Amino acid sequence: MARPGLAGRGPRAPRLLHRAHARAGPHGGRLRPCAHAGALARHLDLAARTRPGRGLRSPRRGPRPGRSAVIGDAAGGKGGGECRPRRHRPGRHPAHLGAPVRVVYVSYDGALDPLGASQVVPYLVGLAGLGVTITLISFEKPERWVVAEPRARLEASLASACITWRPLTYHKRPRLPATLLDVLVGSRWVGAEVRRSGADLVHCRGDVAMAMARGAGLPAGVRILYDVRGLFSDERVETGSWRRGGFVDRMVRRAEAHNLRRADAVVVLTEPAREALRARRPDLPPCRVIPTCADLAAFTPRPPGEEPEFGLAYCGSLGTWYMVREMAAFARVASAVVPGRVLVLTPHVEQARLAGLDPSWAEVREVPAHEVPKWLRRARALFFFIRPTPAKRASCPTKLAEALATGLPVAANRGVGDLDSVLEREGVGALVNGFTGEEYRRAAQRLADLLRDPATIARCRRLAESRYSLQSGVAAYHELYRALLPEAARPAASA
Repeated sequence: MARPGLAGRGPRAPRLLHRAHARAGPHGGRLRPCAHAGALARHLDLAARTRPGRGLRSPRRGPRPGRSAVIGDAAGGKGGGECRPRRHRPGRHPAHLGAPVRVVYVSYDGALDPLGASQVVPYLVGLAGLGVTITLISFEKPERWVVAEPRARLEASLASACITWRPLTYHKRPRLPATLLDVLVGSRWVGAEVRRSGADLVHCRGDVAMAMARGAGLPAGVRILYDVRGLFSDERVETGSWRRGGFVDRMVRRAEAHNLRRADAVVVLTEPAREALRARRPDLPPCRVIPTCADLAAFTPRPPGEEPEFGLAYCGSLGTWYMVREMAAFARVASAVVPGRVLVLTPHVEQARLAGLDPSWAEVREVPAHEVPKWLRRARALFFFIRPTPAKRASCPTKLAEALATGLPVAANRGVGDLDSVLEREGVGALVNGFTGEEYRRAAQRLADLLRDPATIARCRRLAESRYSLQSGVAAYHELYRALLPEAARPAASA
C-alpha cells in the first residue's frame, strides 16, 4: 500500500549538488553518499538530499531559503528570493514581448564541463535574455564539482540570468548500470521540475536526456524538443564500444527510434544528419539544422597590425575521434610554410607529446576554458583531423565556429559534418583529401596562401557572424520554442 502524501510531496530523488556539500567535514570535501538509496545507489556513490526522519527530500520543494538557495530558484520565485527581469541591452538579442516561455533544459553533459560551458550555458543565458524562464538540469562530474572557483563563477552567471540550476551527480562506472541509474534519477527530477515550474517545454540535449524526458511522466500538453548531438549508436559501433547488431546496439537503436517518435521537434547540427534521420524515419517531426555556435563577443580577431607568435593552433580534447598522430604529422609539415611554433591547447598534454608534438617546435599546455579566446588570438590558423566515419557526418566541431569568429582559417579533413561544403567554397580553409605527406604539403600551401591574403581574417569573421554566431543560434532556438507552444500560450512576436 502506498504511503499517504507521497504523490503530493513529489518523487524521491537524489540531492542537488551544492557548494555546501563540498565543504570540509567528515567526508573530506567529497560528495556524501546517501544511506537511503539502496545497495546499487550506495555502490555508485549516489548523493541524496535528506531530511531528518523523513527520507529523501523532494525536488519540488526547491532549495531551502538562505544559503541553500545559492544555485537559485529564480525562475520559480522561491527559495532565496525572486529574480527581477533584467533590462534589455540593445545589440545582444532582440527584445522580448509577451508571456514567458517556460523550459526545463536537460543536459547529460555537465555545465562545468568545457562542452557545457561553451555549448549549453551561453545559449541558456541568451534565451533567458529573451524572456524564457529556464530550469537547467545537468549531471556534474564530482571531480569538477569540488573545484570551487569555476563552480562559483558558473553559479553567479546562472543566477544573474535568472536561471534555476539543478545540478545532479554524474555516475561513470559500471558504465551501463551507472547510466541507467542516472536516467532513472533524471526522469524523476525532470517530472518534478516540470510540475514545479509549470514548464511548457522540455529541451533534451542528446539521447540520454531524451530518455529521461520520456520516462518522466510529463503532464499532457508539455512538448519535447529532441536536440540530436550526433548519431550515438553509429558512433559507438564505429569506435568499437559495442558490436553492431549486438544486444546493447539493438537496445540503443530501439531507444533512439522511441526518441524520434516521442519528439515534437528535432534539432540537428548538419544537413547530412537531417538526411540520415529522414532515412531512418520518413515521417520525421519538424527538423531544423542549428550548427554549434560561438560567442562572437568572446572570440574576436586580434587587433590589426598585431603579429601572432604562433602559427597553427589546436584547442580541445584529444579523445577517440581525433587523429592525433596524423595531426602531429601535418603540423610538422605545415610549420615549414606557416610561420611560428605550433600551439596545442588541451587537457591531454601527455597524449599530445606521445603523438609526436615535440617541445622543440610545438607548445602544449592546458588552459581554462575562459582563456581559450585570448590564446587563439595569438595564432594564425587552426587545424584538426577527425576520423571521417559515416557517423561524423552528423558532427559540427565547436572549434570551427570559435576559429572563424577569431578570424583564423581552418585546415581539416574531408568527411566531417558540413566541412566539405564550407571551408574551401567560402575561402576560409583547406581540406585534406587523404593522410599522406603529399596531401599535407598541398593543404599547408593552401593555408599559407590564405594567410597571405589580407581579406582572409574579415572573410572568416563574416562567415562566423552569418552562420555560427551565438546570437543566431539563440534566435533559432527561441523561434523553435515559440513554434512548439500551443497557440494560446505563445508569446507575442517582437515588434
